[in-house]
Amino acid sequence: MSKFYHQYKKISYIVAAISLVPVTGYASMSQDEEDNEVVKGVKMSIYKTDKGFAGQGLDQVGEIFIDEQVGVGPAHARIRLKSDTVAPNADGHFLGAVPGTREFDGIAACGIAMSVEKMYMEDVDYLNKHFGSDPKVAQALQNINGSGRAPLDIYIRAMEEANAFYAPSGYGAGEKRELRFGHFNARDYNPAYADKVIYTEQAPNVVAHEFGHSALDLLRPSYMGASEPQTGGFHESFGDLTAIFHTLYQNDLADKVILKTSGNLHRESFLSVMAAEFGLALGMKGGLRHADRNITPAEAGDEVHDLSEVFTGAIYDVLASAFHPYIKEADSSVADALKTVSTYLRRLMLHAIIVNGVSEPQYGNIAFDMARLAQDPDRQKVFGDVASVVKWKDLIEHFFAKRSIALVDGPHAANAALNMSFGHASRICKTMGGKACVVASMKALAISKAPSQDNAAAPIAAAM
Repeated sequence: MSKFYHQYKKISYIVAAISLVPVTGYASMSQDEEDNEVVKGVKMSIYKTDKGFAGQGLDQVGEIFIDEQVGVGPAHARIRLKSDTVAPNADGHFLGAVPGTREFDGIAACGIAMSVEKMYMEDVDYLNKHFGSDPKVAQALQNINGSGRAPLDIYIRAMEEANAFYAPSGYGAGEKRELRFGHFNARDYNPAYADKVIYTEQAPNVVAHEFGHSALDLLRPSYMGASEPQTGGFHESFGDLTAIFHTLYQNDLADKVILKTSGNLHRESFLSVMAAEFGLALGMKGGLRHADRNITPAEAGDEVHDLSEVFTGAIYDVLASAFHPYIKEADSSVADALKTVSTYLRRLMLHAIIVNGVSEPQYGNIAFDMARLAQDPDRQKVFGDVASVVKWKDLIEHFFAKRSIALVDGPHAANAALNMSFGHASRICKTMGGKACVVASMKALAISKAPSQDNAAAPIAAAM
């Protein structure tokens, strides 16, 4: 076995031994303060991993902690379940529902959405704390915090359709912003699959992906409905990367990634495969999309879901390559080091999105700002070792060049080859991407079975 693997096992044994020592509280926190911390938030049942990886030693269900009050819905000021109403249990938590039921699925979808929101609010708050003198960063904090904005409404089992989507304000939903999750019988799309109904809200990476659209829309509303294919592709990529970053945001899942890959993120795992059960049910190998792909824009074409894999693949390569030099210097477990690298890369990408001056950017525009920010000495001081040990600028330049993407400051020439704006493609294409559209049309499958008038009135803004 590799030296890296033995290093990980050694650290794991140390961590396991430490975990056996009873811990009565944080050193800097009194018992009263601990009790107060507990009542400030709620526990929510969630699906931890995609059902497409069932039987691989992964927990399918679990809990997540939201560190603010969540009431009946579940709902708080910024996110609420609208399709169903679920009350917390006697202890104030959303626990005890049976997996697979509407009650559990609604709680789980809200739990994932609220957790992803928390992740990005922490990120933007951190950027504002250190770089808030930039008015763009200060504005981003206001946008993401949601002051004066209607809550994001979540609908599970919203339509009988192989689809899940985010509908922004003004795209048929009035002033409301919505996440809608469909369901479908796999046999309708893949005769070789079991006679089974697939509920898209049961896939945590699908929920995270759709919430990613919502977060990006708040930060950069000009990206939604853009005519530039790479801007649309970036919206889809941001959704997939949100799912990846949120997986690593959870300590237990970051540890599982290390165990499943032995630290080599290029080994296929639940981290790199997007919507595994969804894809398998549609007859696709390896999920709807795969983060670890090396394709150029010319090879991907202009369909935004296929095109998204170009940017996603470049960032995933940066993540996988940055992890190894950092772990040599990190005074932490391997999983914690991976989480640190992931957090830095996520915040670097967010910072670049916020300060980028192009209303409909191509990939080279965003990568340029990521590389520029990465070599800023003041920024390196803020982020510490993870910013200075890893040669971020070199990695970004290398992996985008590998995909024939030049880093460019400023707008590219307008690409009029395709007028592909969100909401103008069919639902099945927006769900499944180009390859699956071909499969669906070849089999002459029904795209949607009797959608409600409400569903039909809301054009798809950004879907799987």
